[in-house]
Amino acid sequence: MTDERHANRGLPTSDLHGPEHDLAKRKRILRLARNILIAIAIILLLGVIRIVILRLMNNSTLEERAAQNNVMNVIVVQANGGTADAHLTLPSTVESYNETLIYARTPGYVKEWFKDIGAPVKQGDVLAILETPEVNKQVDEANAAFNLAKVAFERWTLLRKEDAVSQQELDEKSAAYKQSRATLQRTKELLKFGKIVAPFDGIVSRRNVNVGDLVNPGNGGSPQALFGVSQTKNLHLYVYVPQARSESITIGQEVSVYKPEAPDKVVKGKIVRTAGAIDVATRTLQVDIEIPDGQTFLLPGVFVQASLPLDNQGRLILPTNTLMFGSQGTQVAVVQNGQVLRKTVALGIDYGRSVQIVGGLDPVDQVIVNPMDSIANGQKVVIAAPPKPAEAAKPAPQDKK
Repeated sequence: MTDERHANRGLPTSDLHGPEHDLAKRKRILRLARNILIAIAIILLLGVIRIVILRLMNNSTLEERAAQNNVMNVIVVQANGGTADAHLTLPSTVESYNETLIYARTPGYVKEWFKDIGAPVKQGDVLAILETPEVNKQVDEANAAFNLAKVAFERWTLLRKEDAVSQQELDEKSAAYKQSRATLQRTKELLKFGKIVAPFDGIVSRRNVNVGDLVNPGNGGSPQALFGVSQTKNLHLYVYVPQARSESITIGQEVSVYKPEAPDKVVKGKIVRTAGAIDVATRTLQVDIEIPDGQTFLLPGVFVQASLPLDNQGRLILPTNTLMFGSQGTQVAVVQNGQVLRKTVALGIDYGRSVQIVGGLDPVDQVIVNPMDSIANGQKVVIAAPPKPAEAAKPAPQDKK
């Protein structure tokens, strides 16, 4: 028995205070539990309210971001109606007005050669000398036949004066004499062809002979070109302009000529003549472009690009990176009132980096550059400033000595 129960004479506390005391104690416990539950409910409610508020805020943020994502930043360009970009670039090869391969006119062996590739020559300069034993024998034979025919003709002439031979016999001897003389002259001319000479002023562009080589004449056997000679002046080139642009070609027009590997080095040529008729096989007009003398950048045989300025006839020109190709044809995306509008256009001449627009576009339209294939009508866009071109790197300063 505890001290408390001993003090109460062994009776429990409920028996000492009665049932009212026990009831009050239970009420206090219930009130405490209720307060705890209320506090927990309030905390849960606050948590729910917080979650709802966060979700509402997130939804608002997502909607703002979605709205921002729906607005596309684009770069636009306006169609150019001028003629600055109306150029037609065509490939060609620089040629000399006089360029030839030199063949031997008589058979023989190469005895000496005097000019190698790149050597300047004048008209009549000896390029090589041939040893022609066969022609030498032919000359000796022709000379002997000529002397014999000459003696016979002179004798028959004297005999005819004495009426010892008929006129018919004299005529035969006269014809034989003339024939032998012509044969002798022909063989002597062949002997002169033992010297290979330059036909005009220029440079030696090819040498295919060495001492001791056997050469055949250009009119028989298997001929071989001994030398090639080209003029370094009066260079020109041919381009073939399509029929659709042939009306824009005028004699005297300036043309920019450059090599593809060096587009910054431009030589100004000039149209000097045209074929005057369209080639029915290719439907093109042959144009002759003359390159000015004095330049050393373009050499005969080099591959070049010729850029011809053409009359655009006031039509619009767009960069090719504004075009979209699909089942609806060729289209462009323009900006109207901050929204996208797709327009179907008709193309004209293709200039390479730009193309002519012959219909479907207004001069005031702002055309989107590099549009996505998925771009749709009504899509909101914002016109962004075009990127600034990168500044060229400046060369490092050099120390002055």
